[in-house]
Amino acid sequence: MKFEIINPSDACTMHAPDLEVAAVAVSFLGDGKYPLEGLDDAAGQGVPAFLFGGHDEWFSSKFGMSFQDTAEHVLNHRNEELATTLDSVTLRGTRTSMNDIGGRARALAQAVRRKVSSNA
Repeated sequence: MKFEIINPSDACTMHAPDLEVAAVAVSFLGDGKYPLEGLDDAAGQGVPAFLFGGHDEWFSSKFGMSFQDTAEHVLNHRNEELATTLDSVTLRGTRTSMNDIGGRARALAQAVRRKVSSNA
């Protein structure tokens, strides 16, 4: 599934196997500041920004678990999918800002993989 990361600085897309992994990835990536909008086969799906809270209610309504429980589930059972999703963050075009969303996504993907290898 293809998604656009909505933010004021860099036009970025991300590929995820489903909305659950995409929601956790974008929440980690933007600390809840970036909404996500589904594109192509994911049209109509998305994740709101959680600037003023509401993340637990939204995650519970979508996945039946709070944000923390959903994130722990994805980290513990779908970690490679999460890392691959974070690695898929791509800047559309050549303009980038100092936010370096793609660089942050790759660093998070490496951190997820290190967590997995240290728990093995």
